Amino acid sequence: MPLCFFVTCGSILLRWLGVPSRIVMHLWSHAILRVCHVRVIGQPKDTDAQMIFSNHIGYLDIVALYSIYPDAKVIAAERVRDIFLIGKLIAMSGAIFVQRDSVMDRARTRKAATDLWKEGKQIAVCPEGTVSYTGKPFKPGMFKEAVKAGVKVQPIKIIYDSHFIDAMNGEDFEKRLMFVTSQDIEITLQFFPPFIAKGDGGELCAKWQKKLVGI
Repeated sequence: MPLCFFVTCGSILLRWLGVPSRIVMHLWSHAILRVCHVRVIGQPKDTDAQMIFSNHIGYLDIVALYSIYPDAKVIAAERVRDIFLIGKLIAMSGAIFVQRDSVMDRARTRKAATDLWKEGKQIAVCPEGTVSYTGKPFKPGMFKEAVKAGVKVQPIKIIYDSHFIDAMNGEDFEKRLMFVTSQDIEITLQFFPPFIAKGDGGELCAKWQKKLVGI
């Protein structure tokens, strides 16, 4: 835990000094994975997709994704902004925070994402909108925007070592932080072939909900 604190403080300082976000998030994510004894398995054939989406099991998912896509602008729940130091760093990396219970704010978020796509930037999103061991229904909004924009998307299924998941006993990562950071954890990123988003956004959402979380 103290090492995670110092790594994150150092990363915030680097951003404050003007070091590019891509470099800082690359260094931070790899350092956190090492400190937390997390091994990430899986590499994409390319990293140029404009929308990266995955299931969402725990907060380490985002660290693993940053280790592959340090340039990505993550769409995160507003409450993530309040996580000590990490919220500050993610905000400094260009994250888009959304109040998920606000229709207007969700619309603002989609607009922000499409504006970033026009600039050639990457967006990373977990369509479940929250963490879940068993999977939750995907929100279709970003799929519909991806279809409208015709961007290249990269689906990823995140899989944790089953022994670790069993030991968590259904509890949130943040409630068992000391336990999580003391384990040797293996996270597999299963990369599906990337594709250009087209067709019906709702149907695309339902298709990948079934593939990534099985519901």
